[in-house]
Amino acid sequence: MLHGYFLIGSSIQFCESREWLDFLIDQPANADHERMHEINRQHPLVLVTGGYKNKRDEWPKEGDYCRTCRTVCLSAAPVLKTDHIAPILDQLARGPALVRELIYEVSPELRKRRPAPGVWSAHEHAVHLPVVQPIMIGRLKQMLTDPSRPIKSYEPSRDDPDDALLKLDLEAEMDRFARERIGMVTALKTLTPDQWEISVEHEEYFHYSVRIMFRHLALHDLYHAYRIEERLLRKHWE
Repeated sequence: MLHGYFLIGSSIQFCESREWLDFLIDQPANADHERMHEINRQHPLVLVTGGYKNKRDEWPKEGDYCRTCRTVCLSAAPVLKTDHIAPILDQLARGPALVRELIYEVSPELRKRRPAPGVWSAHEHAVHLPVVQPIMIGRLKQMLTDPSRPIKSYEPSRDDPDDALLKLDLEAEMDRFARERIGMVTALKTLTPDQWEISVEHEEYFHYSVRIMFRHLALHDLYHAYRIEERLLRKHWE
């Protein structure tokens, strides 16, 4: 039975204890933290330390001696490395400027032109991004306050009128995108490592956490930026 893991020096190490076998499984310092968190959610966490057993979610304190590992814990755990989060925050912060630059390179007469019926124009790809932000903030609040509630999926083609995005003012939406994204990134910087790893049921995805949601959002910016550039560089229009 897997009992948990903690940090020793620069390595993430699992602590597993059985009556007939004591052994330690070393993992590299860049091990999959998300998988480790998932393991500890699925299994009772009982770490055997210097003369007592910690209850679930009580981590070994600095200086505790683990009888199984026969080593001293040098740091509390779990620790979500900041290098898992920093790239997400950096990309989220850069998204609005990149999208604004691309959409204003598209000729005004082509911004709302659709490549084919039912296929979004450059304008629609751009203004869709600020429309999504309040949805993500709403999901974050729900996940932080009631992680037992499933997340509902959002599909514009299903949930919104076909011409809804065409009616939005580009300049106002780009200003809103930049303004609200600053607020979003500022709020995300206050989250604890445990909050980043909160997982909930999602209507569409088999696994969904706060970190996955905002990584998804960062990639979502780039996806729609790419689609805008496709319209920008398009040679032939039907």
